[in-house]
Amino acid sequence: MEEVTLSLVLKPSLEAMQVFIGRDRLFEVLRQNGLLVGRRRRRIVTTRWSTTCPLKNRKLVTSFRLVNG
Repeated sequence: MEEVTLSLVLKPSLEAMQVFIGRDRLFEVLRQNGLLVGRRRRRIVTTRWSTTCPLKNRKLVTSFRLVNG
């Protein structure tokens, strides 16, 4: 499967308009004009701290009496 990048998709259109621009300059222009999409942060999903897990050992101490000694 061939990788499709933005610079490869835009290259034929830009060349038709006689605009010759490299990949780095293209992304610099897009960044300056606010046209880049921010990177998506991926949340790491773990099963240990799942919100559906019941809390264990919720009430270990049910009664407590202080003894002076």
